[in-house]
Amino acid sequence: MNFIIDKILTLLLKKQTIFVAIDGIPGSGKTTLSKIIKKKIPAVKIVKVDDFYSTSIGNTDFDRFKNQVFIPLKSGKLTCFKIYNWELNSSNKIYCINPNGIIIIEGTSSMDRRLVDLYDYRIWVDCPTQIGLNRVLKRDDKKYHKLWKEKWIPQILDFIDKQKPYKKADIVINYDNIHE
Repeated sequence: MNFIIDKILTLLLKKQTIFVAIDGIPGSGKTTLSKIIKKKIPAVKIVKVDDFYSTSIGNTDFDRFKNQVFIPLKSGKLTCFKIYNWELNSSNKIYCINPNGIIIIEGTSSMDRRLVDLYDYRIWVDCPTQIGLNRVLKRDDKKYHKLWKEKWIPQILDFIDKQKPYKKADIVINYDNIHE
């Protein structure tokens, strides 16, 4: 992991604010990797793609994400946005971010074609689909199991098949190499 930390810190020497994408299938270790980076660089700010889930479109609202996160921060402005609360099925909590330092955008499809060129560093966490799905089903509330199997995993596999985000990554790391 030190090579990732070194790369991020080197990028920060060149710019006041840098954006790092951590993408991969659900259960691959993206959140764990984000936590490892934050542990080594405590000033890191993490934004989760899942916080921009929209019930009306049944997926991440990438336009809102771009308009409320990237555009203001890249302009050097403070941004505040509502994050989705999965337990309450609504967006009611406000999260604010200052535009300086390292901002990690973590989540499946964070390297969506609408966002991929906005990053300074892109990380793909490679993991077999079945292993990721098994991890997700073990970790998540059982009320989401049907959605994972019937909706979300097919959506994600379609995204990977069509957009091939791993080909846009600056680095691909194996899920086996992520340890807290």
